Amino acid sequence: MLILLTSACGGKKVVQNNTAPVGGIFCNGPNDPPHGDWGAPNKFDFKKVNISDDEVNVAFGLITDTHLDALTCTHSPKLCPYSDWYNDSDKMKRTRKVIIDLNMDCKKSGAVGVDCLGIMHLGDMIHNFDNYPQQLLAFRQLYEYDYPGANAGTVYQNEECSPNNKMAYARRDDNNRFLRINLPVIPMLGNHDATNNSDHAKWGPGGYIIQRLTHANGLLSEYPHPPAESTSFAWRWGKYVFISLGLWAGFPGYNDATQTDMTRLTWLKEVLDSTVKENLGVLLFQHYGWDGFSKSPQCNGCPPWWTDDQRDMMLDVLCRRDIEPGNNDTCTPYNILGIFTGHNHHQRWICLDAQGNEIDCSNTANVVFENFSFMPSGEKDTTDSCNGCYGFSVIHLTGDKMEIHTKEKKLDSYWPVTVRQIKVGN
Repeated sequence: MLILLTSACGGKKVVQNNTAPVGGIFCNGPNDPPHGDWGAPNKFDFKKVNISDDEVNVAFGLITDTHLDALTCTHSPKLCPYSDWYNDSDKMKRTRKVIIDLNMDCKKSGAVGVDCLGIMHLGDMIHNFDNYPQQLLAFRQLYEYDYPGANAGTVYQNEECSPNNKMAYARRDDNNRFLRINLPVIPMLGNHDATNNSDHAKWGPGGYIIQRLTHANGLLSEYPHPPAESTSFAWRWGKYVFISLGLWAGFPGYNDATQTDMTRLTWLKEVLDSTVKENLGVLLFQHYGWDGFSKSPQCNGCPPWWTDDQRDMMLDVLCRRDIEPGNNDTCTPYNILGIFTGHNHHQRWICLDAQGNEIDCSNTANVVFENFSFMPSGEKDTTDSCNGCYGFSVIHLTGDKMEIHTKEKKLDSYWPVTVRQIKVGN
């Protein structure tokens, strides 16, 4: 529904698009096309992929921490008052390079010899929630393969269209060069995508995920259950169950590390219980991991990204024991092939015992879970061992093996392939 307004923008034509994933009033600038043509996202269809429940040969792409930082005029005044371009920041340049290679490597002729079914995004789609309208729009134009709009025009951050308010512009050139991902990307919340302001959350990345995935065709389960708007999702591709959890398995739907949604953990247990009879392989995706950065405080005097108790409670679910902090009962794990995380901007594999302690990965007898923490795709690694690295991965599952192929884009080189033995089916 479009409503024409004339009370704002000094008498300029204004279009309010109530189907859009971001709120506010959109004002026409000189030579801008009609607004609202970028449209609400199409609902994802997990059954669009033609795959049988018995298929074991499955591949998918993986990206994380794109941190798109399309700036406003406040931050980049040289672009004002009107421009067709987002800022051409290093983050934007890196993410475009990732898209080009990922489109190639996710084809059958690419890295793993089979077409990817989709691409998982492990969170931090955007860089700064204060500027979410234009940054989310930039993400959609680049990472939404069925993006319904074009030439998105001028997006204003604030409710009133005033020359003194923040402004941003669509990079129309990205569409002209067909620089867009070719496969469906499953978006997930990171801490940069989340907010404690519930009014803002529905218009930001969280609202986008809800519009894209809630009640999507082919979901095994979602939390909260319909008719509520969901933010955690489970679906099946072949002999594998994919579970997208957001910040972590018990996050309460917004960015508050001090709170835990216990019913969300119960939901995860119910989903995992449903995989046991067929011995399906389970892949868990969340933003926070077991690396040192994820465990550290967010800032001096701030709470940690997630707490020791929260990690314990999640491991209790994965071990099929009572959910309570510090539980050290025997672990009878589900067939979890890996916990895939982002956030720390550094690629590292972390092996865990039943109590969540990090142990030597060569000590296979005591390894119960493995946390695969991936390098960023738009942000860059700043560790001494890989300063400036960024890239993506393609994961190939064969029924008896899981292979992780990673391409690091700083030097345009493939890293050694990670191979893990797996078993799915009875």
